[in-house]
Amino acid sequence: MRSFQRAELRHPDDANLQTILGSSYRNLKQYDLAFKHHRRAIELDPRNRGAHEYIGEAYLMTGDLPAAEKHLAARSRRSACSNARS
Repeated sequence: MRSFQRAELRHPDDANLQTILGSSYRNLKQYDLAFKHHRRAIELDPRNRGAHEYIGEAYLMTGDLPAAEKHLAARSRRSACSNARS
């Protein structure tokens, strides 16, 4: 975890790194930090399917079904758009 935190200091605008941090905190059940990093990832890259999926899972884990559905639907829309372009 420390290496990711150090990497964030050097690359605070890396959406993939923010997603990794969010997922790590989610796995540690530190949901406030998980939400913070996933929101940052989505802010940096609104099309980041992983961030939408993982924040959706975090919302499910904390019992916020409407927010979970919103992000999981956004992830599905991104997938459908990607498949349509292929």
